[in-house]
Amino acid sequence: MVMGCVFKHHVYLCVVSTAMLAGLSLITSHTKVYAQQTNCGTVDSTGDVVNEPIVCDRSGTMVLNTSSSGRGNKIEIKMSKHSDKEAVKIMGGADIIAIKKLTVTVTGWNGKGPVIKVDGGGKLTLKGGVEVTGVVKGVEKVIEVNGGGELMLMGKSTIKVDGSGGNGKVVGVQMGSMEKLMMMRDVTFEGVTEGININGSKEGVMVMGLGTGTMTVNGKGSVGIKVEGSGSIDATVMRLKIVGDRSGGKGVVMGMGGTLNMTSVGISGFETGVSASGKGMVEMMGNSTITFKGGTGLSVSGEANATMIGGKIVGDGSGTGTGVVMGSTGMVMLNMVNISDVRGSGGGTGKYGVQMTGEGTMVLMGGSIMGFETGVEATAGTLKMMGGTAITVTSGGTGLEVKGEAMATLMGGTTIKGDGKGYGVKMGSSKTLKMMGEVGISNVGMGVEVKSGTVEMSGVGISQVEKGV
Repeated sequence: MVMGCVFKHHVYLCVVSTAMLAGLSLITSHTKVYAQQTNCGTVDSTGDVVNEPIVCDRSGTMVLNTSSSGRGNKIEIKMSKHSDKEAVKIMGGADIIAIKKLTVTVTGWNGKGPVIKVDGGGKLTLKGGVEVTGVVKGVEKVIEVNGGGELMLMGKSTIKVDGSGGNGKVVGVQMGSMEKLMMMRDVTFEGVTEGININGSKEGVMVMGLGTGTMTVNGKGSVGIKVEGSGSIDATVMRLKIVGDRSGGKGVVMGMGGTLNMTSVGISGFETGVSASGKGMVEMMGNSTITFKGGTGLSVSGEANATMIGGKIVGDGSGTGTGVVMGSTGMVMLNMVNISDVRGSGGGTGKYGVQMTGEGTMVLMGGSIMGFETGVEATAGTLKMMGGTAITVTSGGTGLEVKGEAMATLMGGTTIKGDGKGYGVKMGSSKTLKMMGEVGISNVGMGVEVKSGTVEMSGVGISQVEKGV
Protein backbone atom coordinates (compact mmCIF):
# COMPACT_ATOMS: atom_id res chain seq x y z
CA MET A 1 0.00 0.00 0.00
CA VAL A 2 2.79 2.33 0.82
CA MET A 3 4.47 1.59 -2.47
CA GLY A 4 1.13 2.12 -4.17
CA CYS A 5 0.68 5.36 -2.37
CA VAL A 6 4.16 6.44 -3.25
CA PHE A 7 3.56 5.40 -6.83
CA LYS A 8 0.31 7.34 -6.94
CA HIS A 9 2.04 10.27 -5.38
CA HIS A 10 4.68 10.24 -8.11
CA VAL A 11 2.06 9.92 -10.79
CA TYR A 12 0.21 12.84 -9.30
CA LEU A 13 3.33 14.94 -9.35
CA CYS A 14 3.97 13.96 -12.94
CA VAL A 15 0.46 14.95 -13.96
CA VAL A 16 0.84 18.34 -12.31
CA SER A 17 4.18 18.89 -13.98
CA THR A 18 2.75 18.02 -17.38
CA ALA A 19 -0.12 20.47 -16.92
CA MET A 20 2.29 23.23 -16.10
CA LEU A 21 4.35 22.47 -19.17
CA ALA A 22 1.22 22.47 -21.30
CA GLY A 23 0.21 25.84 -19.88
CA LEU A 24 3.64 27.31 -20.55
CA SER A 25 3.51 25.96 -24.07
CA LEU A 26 0.12 27.61 -24.61
CA ILE A 27 1.35 30.96 -23.30
CA THR A 28 4.48 30.80 -25.47
CA SER A 29 2.40 29.92 -28.51
CA HIS A 30 -0.02 32.81 -27.81
CA THR A 31 2.89 35.23 -27.42
CA LYS A 32 4.30 34.23 -30.78
CA VAL A 33 0.97 34.77 -32.49
CA TYR A 34 0.48 38.12 -30.73
CA ALA A 35 3.93 39.30 -31.80
CA GLN A 36 3.14 38.46 -35.40
CA GLN A 37 0.02 40.61 -35.24
CA THR A 38 1.98 43.65 -34.16
CA ASN A 39 5.04 45.36 -35.52
CA CYS A 40 6.51 47.65 -32.90
CA GLY A 41 9.83 48.17 -31.23
CA THR A 42 12.16 46.72 -33.86
CA VAL A 43 10.59 46.71 -37.33
CA ASP A 44 11.67 44.84 -40.45
CA SER A 45 13.67 47.05 -42.77
CA THR A 46 16.22 47.30 -45.53
CA GLY A 47 18.71 49.65 -44.02
CA ASP A 48 16.58 52.50 -42.68
CA VAL A 49 13.73 51.87 -45.14
CA VAL A 50 10.50 50.23 -43.93
CA ASN A 51 8.09 49.00 -46.62
CA GLU A 52 5.08 48.13 -44.48
CA PRO A 53 2.92 49.78 -41.82
CA ILE A 54 4.16 50.04 -38.25
CA VAL A 55 1.39 48.88 -35.93
CA CYS A 56 1.65 48.59 -32.16
CA ASP A 57 -1.10 47.81 -29.67
CA ARG A 58 0.91 46.41 -26.76
CA SER A 59 1.07 48.39 -23.53
CA GLY A 60 4.48 49.45 -22.30
CA THR A 61 7.30 51.72 -23.42
CA MET A 62 9.37 50.76 -26.47
CA VAL A 63 11.98 52.48 -28.63
CA LEU A 64 11.21 52.30 -32.34
CA ASN A 65 14.11 51.00 -34.40
CA THR A 66 14.85 49.12 -37.62
CA SER A 67 16.01 45.49 -37.92
CA SER A 68 18.80 46.46 -40.33
CA SER A 69 21.11 49.06 -38.93
CA GLY A 70 21.20 51.97 -41.36
CA ARG A 71 23.68 54.81 -41.28
CA GLY A 72 21.15 57.61 -41.53
CA ASN A 73 19.42 59.56 -38.80
CA LYS A 74 15.91 58.74 -39.98
CA ILE A 75 13.44 55.90 -40.38
CA GLU A 76 11.87 56.06 -43.83
CA ILE A 77 8.48 54.45 -44.40
CA LYS A 78 7.41 53.88 -48.01
CA MET A 79 3.71 53.13 -48.43
CA SER A 80 3.52 52.35 -52.16
CA LYS A 81 2.27 48.80 -51.45
CA HIS A 82 -0.05 49.79 -48.60
CA SER A 83 -1.60 53.02 -49.84
CA ASP A 84 -4.91 52.43 -48.02
CA LYS A 85 -3.36 51.78 -44.58
CA GLU A 86 -1.98 53.95 -41.82
CA ALA A 87 1.80 54.12 -42.05
CA VAL A 88 2.01 54.26 -38.25
CA LYS A 89 -0.72 53.17 -35.85
CA ILE A 90 -0.19 53.33 -32.09
CA MET A 91 -2.96 52.13 -29.74
CA GLY A 92 -3.76 49.94 -26.75
CA GLY A 93 -1.71 51.97 -24.30
CA ALA A 94 1.54 51.54 -26.25
CA ASP A 95 4.20 54.18 -25.53
CA ILE A 96 6.50 54.41 -28.56
CA ILE A 97 9.61 56.59 -28.77
CA ALA A 98 11.38 57.23 -32.07
CA ILE A 99 14.88 58.65 -31.67
CA LYS A 100 15.42 59.08 -35.41
CA LYS A 101 13.35 61.33 -37.62
CA LEU A 102 10.30 59.56 -39.02
CA THR A 103 9.75 60.20 -42.73
CA VAL A 104 6.70 58.87 -44.54
CA THR A 105 6.47 58.89 -48.33
CA VAL A 106 2.96 58.26 -49.64
CA THR A 107 2.58 57.03 -53.24
CA GLY A 108 -0.73 56.42 -55.00
CA TRP A 109 -2.74 57.13 -51.88
CA ASN A 110 -6.31 55.87 -52.14
CA GLY A 111 -7.40 56.09 -48.54
CA LYS A 112 -9.17 58.83 -46.59
CA GLY A 113 -6.36 58.99 -44.06
CA PRO A 114 -4.88 59.30 -41.60
CA VAL A 115 -1.28 58.50 -42.45
CA ILE A 116 -0.35 58.42 -38.75
CA LYS A 117 -2.85 57.47 -36.04
CA VAL A 118 -2.48 57.53 -32.25
CA ASP A 119 -5.54 56.09 -30.52
CA GLY A 120 -6.78 54.15 -27.50
CA GLY A 121 -4.48 55.74 -24.93
CA GLY A 122 -1.38 55.30 -27.07
CA LYS A 123 1.60 57.64 -26.95
CA LEU A 124 4.01 58.51 -29.75
CA THR A 125 7.12 60.60 -29.11
CA LEU A 126 9.08 61.65 -32.19
CA LYS A 127 12.38 63.00 -30.91
CA GLY A 128 13.66 63.49 -34.42
CA GLY A 129 10.39 64.96 -35.64
CA VAL A 130 8.29 63.76 -38.57
CA GLU A 131 8.07 64.51 -42.28
CA VAL A 132 5.04 63.38 -44.30
CA THR A 133 5.08 63.97 -48.06
CA GLY A 134 3.22 62.71 -51.10
CA VAL A 135 -0.24 63.11 -49.59
CA VAL A 136 -2.67 64.37 -52.24
CA LYS A 137 -5.79 66.49 -51.99
CA GLY A 138 -8.85 64.47 -51.07
CA VAL A 139 -7.33 63.08 -47.89
CA GLU A 140 -9.35 64.34 -44.90
CA LYS A 141 -6.58 64.18 -42.29
CA VAL A 142 -2.87 63.42 -42.27
CA ILE A 143 -2.39 62.72 -38.56
CA GLU A 144 -5.11 61.68 -36.11
CA VAL A 145 -4.81 61.74 -32.31
CA ASN A 146 -7.91 60.31 -30.67
CA GLY A 147 -9.16 58.20 -27.76
CA GLY A 148 -6.95 59.84 -25.15
CA GLY A 149 -3.78 59.51 -27.23
CA GLU A 150 -0.69 61.71 -26.99
CA LEU A 151 1.68 62.92 -29.71
CA MET A 152 4.91 64.74 -28.93
CA LEU A 153 6.90 66.33 -31.76
CA MET A 154 10.34 67.05 -30.32
CA GLY A 155 12.12 67.59 -33.64
CA LYS A 156 11.47 69.91 -36.56
CA SER A 157 8.49 68.56 -38.52
CA THR A 158 6.74 69.07 -41.87
CA ILE A 159 3.28 67.92 -42.99
CA LYS A 160 2.85 68.49 -46.72
CA VAL A 161 -0.21 67.94 -48.92
CA ASP A 162 0.38 68.08 -52.68
CA GLY A 163 -1.84 68.50 -55.73
CA SER A 164 -4.92 70.54 -56.44
CA GLY A 165 -7.67 67.92 -56.73
CA GLY A 166 -10.25 66.92 -54.17
CA ASN A 167 -12.89 68.91 -52.32
CA GLY A 168 -13.50 69.84 -48.72
CA LYS A 169 -11.08 70.30 -45.86
CA VAL A 170 -7.67 68.73 -45.38
CA VAL A 171 -6.52 68.68 -41.75
CA GLY A 172 -2.89 68.38 -40.68
CA VAL A 173 -3.65 66.99 -37.20
CA GLN A 174 -7.15 65.85 -36.20
CA MET A 175 -7.94 65.66 -32.47
CA GLY A 176 -11.05 64.64 -30.55
CA SER A 177 -11.33 64.74 -26.74
CA MET A 178 -8.88 64.05 -23.91
CA GLU A 179 -5.83 64.14 -26.21
CA LYS A 180 -2.51 65.98 -26.03
CA LEU A 181 -0.33 67.38 -28.80
CA MET A 182 3.03 68.85 -27.78
CA MET A 183 5.43 70.67 -30.10
CA MET A 184 8.97 71.46 -28.95
CA ARG A 185 10.37 72.57 -32.32
CA ASP A 186 8.98 74.20 -35.45
CA VAL A 187 6.11 72.37 -37.17
CA THR A 188 5.11 73.40 -40.72
CA PHE A 189 1.85 72.52 -42.47
CA GLU A 190 1.85 72.87 -46.27
CA GLY A 191 -1.25 72.75 -48.47
CA VAL A 192 -3.77 72.05 -45.69
CA THR A 193 -7.02 73.91 -45.09
CA GLU A 194 -6.60 73.55 -41.31
CA GLY A 195 -3.41 72.94 -39.38
CA ILE A 196 -5.10 71.43 -36.32
CA ASN A 197 -8.78 70.55 -35.97
CA ILE A 198 -10.33 69.77 -32.58
CA ASN A 199 -13.75 68.13 -32.77
CA GLY A 200 -15.05 66.42 -29.66
CA SER A 201 -17.49 66.55 -26.79
CA LYS A 202 -15.36 66.14 -23.66
CA GLU A 203 -12.93 68.10 -21.54
CA GLY A 204 -9.18 67.83 -21.54
CA VAL A 205 -7.85 68.24 -25.10
CA MET A 206 -4.58 70.20 -25.05
CA VAL A 207 -2.18 71.67 -27.62
CA MET A 208 1.11 72.90 -26.17
CA GLY A 209 4.20 74.58 -27.48
CA LEU A 210 7.29 73.68 -25.49
CA GLY A 211 10.68 75.27 -25.97
CA THR A 212 10.88 77.22 -29.24
CA GLY A 213 7.87 75.60 -30.91
CA THR A 214 6.29 77.60 -33.75
CA MET A 215 3.40 76.23 -35.77
CA THR A 216 3.35 77.58 -39.34
CA VAL A 217 0.45 77.09 -41.75
CA ASN A 218 1.15 77.81 -45.42
CA GLY A 219 -1.79 77.92 -47.82
CA LYS A 220 -4.17 80.59 -49.06
CA GLY A 221 -7.12 80.99 -46.71
CA SER A 222 -5.89 78.32 -44.30
CA VAL A 223 -6.83 78.12 -40.61
CA GLY A 224 -4.23 77.55 -37.91
CA ILE A 225 -6.37 75.86 -35.22
CA LYS A 226 -10.10 75.18 -35.45
CA VAL A 227 -12.31 74.04 -32.55
CA GLU A 228 -15.77 72.85 -33.54
CA GLY A 229 -16.83 70.50 -30.76
CA SER A 230 -20.09 70.43 -28.85
CA GLY A 231 -21.01 72.59 -25.87
CA SER A 232 -19.08 70.47 -23.37
CA ILE A 233 -15.68 70.54 -25.08
CA ASP A 234 -12.90 72.28 -23.16
CA ALA A 235 -9.75 72.85 -25.23
CA THR A 236 -6.50 74.48 -24.14
CA VAL A 237 -3.72 75.97 -26.26
CA MET A 238 -0.59 77.05 -24.36
CA ARG A 239 2.76 78.67 -25.11
CA LEU A 240 2.46 78.32 -28.87
CA LYS A 241 3.22 80.63 -31.80
CA ILE A 242 0.72 80.23 -34.64
CA VAL A 243 1.96 81.79 -37.88
CA GLY A 244 0.31 82.16 -41.29
CA ASP A 245 1.90 82.93 -44.64
CA ARG A 246 0.19 86.33 -44.91
CA SER A 247 -2.16 85.16 -47.69
CA GLY A 248 -5.39 85.55 -45.72
CA GLY A 249 -6.95 82.89 -43.53
CA LYS A 250 -7.61 82.79 -39.80
CA GLY A 251 -5.28 82.01 -36.94
CA VAL A 252 -7.80 80.43 -34.56
CA VAL A 253 -11.47 79.62 -35.18
CA MET A 254 -13.92 78.72 -32.39
CA GLY A 255 -17.30 77.49 -33.61
CA MET A 256 -20.40 75.84 -32.18
CA GLY A 257 -20.09 75.55 -28.39
CA GLY A 258 -17.61 74.79 -25.64
CA THR A 259 -14.61 76.69 -24.32
CA LEU A 260 -11.21 77.46 -25.80
CA ASN A 261 -8.54 78.74 -23.42
CA MET A 262 -5.39 80.26 -24.89
CA THR A 263 -2.49 81.16 -22.59
CA SER A 264 0.73 82.84 -23.72
CA VAL A 265 -0.15 82.40 -27.39
CA GLY A 266 1.16 84.47 -30.30
CA ILE A 267 -0.89 84.66 -33.52
CA SER A 268 0.40 86.41 -36.65
CA GLY A 269 0.36 86.36 -40.44
CA PHE A 270 -3.40 85.87 -40.87
CA GLU A 271 -6.09 88.22 -42.13
CA THR A 272 -8.17 87.42 -39.03
CA GLY A 273 -6.38 86.58 -35.81
CA VAL A 274 -9.14 84.93 -33.75
CA SER A 275 -12.74 84.25 -34.81
CA ALA A 276 -15.42 83.08 -32.35
CA SER A 277 -18.96 82.21 -33.45
CA GLY A 278 -21.85 79.97 -32.47
CA LYS A 279 -22.20 79.66 -28.70
CA GLY A 280 -18.52 79.19 -27.93
CA MET A 281 -16.36 80.90 -25.32
CA VAL A 282 -12.82 82.11 -26.04
CA GLU A 283 -10.49 83.01 -23.17
CA MET A 284 -7.09 84.60 -23.79
CA MET A 285 -4.54 85.44 -21.10
CA GLY A 286 -0.86 85.33 -20.28
CA ASN A 287 0.06 88.37 -22.42
CA SER A 288 -1.10 86.71 -25.62
CA THR A 289 -0.59 88.70 -28.83
CA ILE A 290 -2.64 88.92 -32.02
CA THR A 291 -1.03 90.55 -35.06
CA PHE A 292 -3.43 90.81 -37.99
CA LYS A 293 -2.91 91.63 -41.66
CA GLY A 294 -5.38 94.19 -42.93
CA GLY A 295 -8.44 92.37 -41.57
CA THR A 296 -9.58 91.87 -37.96
CA GLY A 297 -7.65 90.99 -34.84
CA LEU A 298 -10.54 89.51 -32.84
CA SER A 299 -13.97 88.80 -34.36
CA VAL A 300 -16.91 87.65 -32.20
CA SER A 301 -20.31 86.82 -33.71
CA GLY A 302 -23.44 84.73 -33.19
CA GLU A 303 -23.94 84.05 -29.47
CA ALA A 304 -20.24 83.70 -28.74
CA ASN A 305 -18.39 85.21 -25.77
CA ALA A 306 -14.77 86.28 -25.43
CA THR A 307 -12.48 87.42 -22.62
CA MET A 308 -8.94 88.71 -23.07
CA ILE A 309 -6.79 89.64 -20.09
CA GLY A 310 -3.59 91.51 -20.87
CA GLY A 311 -1.75 91.22 -24.14
CA LYS A 312 -1.91 93.08 -27.45
CA ILE A 313 -3.92 93.28 -30.66
CA VAL A 314 -1.88 95.07 -33.32
CA GLY A 315 -1.92 95.78 -37.03
CA ASP A 316 0.88 94.79 -39.39
CA GLY A 317 1.87 98.25 -40.54
CA SER A 318 -0.37 98.35 -43.61
CA GLY A 319 -2.56 101.06 -42.12
CA THR A 320 -5.78 99.09 -42.58
CA GLY A 321 -8.00 96.81 -40.53
CA THR A 322 -10.06 96.70 -37.34
CA GLY A 323 -8.75 95.61 -33.97
CA VAL A 324 -11.93 94.04 -32.54
CA VAL A 325 -15.32 93.42 -34.17
CA MET A 326 -18.07 92.62 -31.65
CA GLY A 327 -21.14 91.35 -33.52
CA SER A 328 -22.41 88.92 -30.90
CA THR A 329 -25.41 88.81 -28.58
CA GLY A 330 -23.06 87.57 -25.87
CA MET A 331 -20.32 89.42 -23.96
CA VAL A 332 -16.81 90.51 -24.85
CA MET A 333 -14.49 91.72 -22.09
CA LEU A 334 -11.05 93.22 -22.69
CA ASN A 335 -9.07 93.79 -19.51
CA MET A 336 -5.81 95.75 -19.86
CA VAL A 337 -5.52 94.97 -23.57
CA ASN A 338 -3.60 97.34 -25.85
CA ILE A 339 -5.04 97.73 -29.36
CA SER A 340 -3.01 99.51 -32.01
CA ASP A 341 -2.42 99.65 -35.74
CA VAL A 342 1.10 100.77 -36.57
CA ARG A 343 1.07 103.28 -39.39
CA GLY A 344 2.27 102.17 -42.78
CA SER A 345 4.81 104.02 -44.91
CA GLY A 346 2.00 106.20 -46.28
CA GLY A 347 0.97 107.22 -42.77
CA GLY A 348 -2.47 105.63 -42.98
CA THR A 349 -4.40 104.41 -39.97
CA GLY A 350 -6.72 101.51 -39.35
CA LYS A 351 -10.48 102.01 -39.64
CA TYR A 352 -11.66 101.06 -36.14
CA GLY A 353 -9.98 100.08 -32.91
CA VAL A 354 -13.20 98.46 -31.66
CA GLN A 355 -16.37 98.15 -33.72
CA MET A 356 -19.54 97.02 -31.93
CA THR A 357 -22.44 95.89 -34.13
CA GLY A 358 -24.03 93.13 -32.02
CA GLU A 359 -26.74 93.39 -29.40
CA GLY A 360 -24.59 92.00 -26.62
CA THR A 361 -22.32 93.75 -24.09
CA MET A 362 -18.80 95.04 -24.62
CA VAL A 363 -16.65 95.89 -21.59
CA LEU A 364 -13.30 97.69 -21.86
CA MET A 365 -11.29 97.85 -18.62
CA GLY A 366 -7.99 99.69 -18.84
CA GLY A 367 -5.65 99.23 -21.75
CA SER A 368 -5.26 101.54 -24.72
CA ILE A 369 -6.59 102.09 -28.25
CA MET A 370 -4.50 104.08 -30.70
CA GLY A 371 -3.65 104.48 -34.37
CA PHE A 372 -7.17 104.16 -35.77
CA GLU A 373 -9.48 106.54 -37.62
CA THR A 374 -12.15 105.82 -35.00
CA GLY A 375 -11.18 104.48 -31.59
CA VAL A 376 -14.52 102.84 -30.71
CA GLU A 377 -17.74 102.74 -32.73
CA ALA A 378 -20.97 101.29 -31.28
CA THR A 379 -24.11 100.90 -33.40
CA ALA A 380 -25.95 98.35 -31.23
CA GLY A 381 -25.79 96.72 -27.82
CA THR A 382 -24.29 98.05 -24.59
CA LEU A 383 -20.78 99.49 -24.32
CA LYS A 384 -18.99 100.03 -21.01
CA MET A 385 -15.59 101.71 -20.68
CA MET A 386 -13.84 102.00 -17.31
CA GLY A 387 -10.67 101.37 -15.36
CA GLY A 388 -8.53 103.99 -17.06
CA THR A 389 -9.17 102.98 -20.67
CA ALA A 390 -7.22 105.39 -22.91
CA ILE A 391 -8.13 106.28 -26.51
CA THR A 392 -5.67 108.28 -28.61
CA VAL A 393 -7.13 109.93 -31.73
CA THR A 394 -4.94 110.70 -34.75
CA SER A 395 -5.41 112.35 -38.16
CA GLY A 396 -8.48 114.27 -37.03
CA GLY A 397 -10.42 111.13 -36.22
CA THR A 398 -13.00 110.31 -33.54
CA GLY A 399 -12.42 108.79 -30.11
CA LEU A 400 -15.90 107.32 -29.54
CA GLU A 401 -18.91 107.30 -31.83
CA VAL A 402 -22.28 106.01 -30.57
CA LYS A 403 -25.13 105.66 -33.07
CA GLY A 404 -28.02 103.44 -34.11
CA GLU A 405 -29.55 101.92 -30.99
CA ALA A 406 -26.39 101.53 -28.96
CA MET A 407 -26.03 102.55 -25.31
CA ALA A 408 -22.71 103.55 -23.77
CA THR A 409 -21.26 104.33 -20.34
CA LEU A 410 -17.84 105.92 -19.74
CA MET A 411 -16.47 106.10 -16.21
CA GLY A 412 -13.53 105.39 -13.92
CA GLY A 413 -10.76 107.47 -15.45
CA THR A 414 -11.50 106.85 -19.13
CA THR A 415 -9.59 109.33 -21.32
CA ILE A 416 -9.79 110.45 -24.95
CA LYS A 417 -6.92 112.50 -26.38
CA GLY A 418 -6.42 113.88 -29.88
CA ASP A 419 -3.87 115.69 -32.00
CA GLY A 420 -5.69 119.03 -31.99
CA LYS A 421 -8.32 118.03 -34.54
CA GLY A 422 -11.27 115.70 -34.84
CA TYR A 423 -13.84 114.70 -32.23
CA GLY A 424 -13.66 113.33 -28.73
CA VAL A 425 -17.19 111.86 -28.65
CA LYS A 426 -19.97 111.76 -31.26
CA MET A 427 -23.46 110.88 -30.03
CA GLY A 428 -26.03 109.99 -32.69
CA SER A 429 -27.88 107.11 -31.03
CA SER A 430 -31.54 106.99 -30.06
CA LYS A 431 -30.50 105.72 -26.62
CA THR A 432 -28.41 107.14 -23.76
CA LEU A 433 -24.74 108.00 -23.35
CA LYS A 434 -23.49 108.39 -19.77
CA MET A 435 -20.11 109.90 -18.83
CA MET A 436 -19.17 110.13 -15.16
CA GLY A 437 -16.36 109.77 -12.69
CA GLU A 438 -13.24 111.55 -13.95
CA VAL A 439 -13.73 111.07 -17.66
CA GLY A 440 -11.27 113.27 -19.57
CA ILE A 441 -11.47 114.59 -23.14
CA SER A 442 -8.62 116.77 -24.41
CA ASN A 443 -6.75 118.19 -27.40
CA VAL A 444 -9.48 117.64 -30.01
CA GLY A 445 -11.42 120.04 -32.22
CA MET A 446 -14.85 119.18 -30.74
CA GLY A 447 -15.15 117.67 -27.26
CA VAL A 448 -18.67 116.18 -27.46
CA GLU A 449 -21.02 116.40 -30.43
CA VAL A 450 -24.68 115.48 -29.81
CA LYS A 451 -26.99 114.84 -32.77
CA SER A 452 -29.64 112.69 -31.10
CA GLY A 453 -30.44 110.70 -27.99
CA THR A 454 -29.63 111.61 -24.39
CA VAL A 455 -26.24 112.52 -22.95
CA GLU A 456 -25.68 112.56 -19.18
CA MET A 457 -22.40 114.05 -17.92
CA SER A 458 -21.03 114.21 -14.38
CA GLY A 459 -17.42 114.77 -13.41
CA VAL A 460 -16.27 115.10 -17.02
CA GLY A 461 -13.24 117.25 -17.84
CA ILE A 462 -13.01 118.77 -21.33
CA SER A 463 -9.86 120.79 -22.09
CA GLN A 464 -7.68 122.10 -24.92
CA VAL A 465 -10.51 121.96 -27.44
CA GLU A 466 -11.91 124.46 -29.94
CA LYS A 467 -15.45 123.69 -28.81
CA GLY A 468 -16.55 121.77 -25.72
CA VAL A 469 -20.09 120.57 -26.48
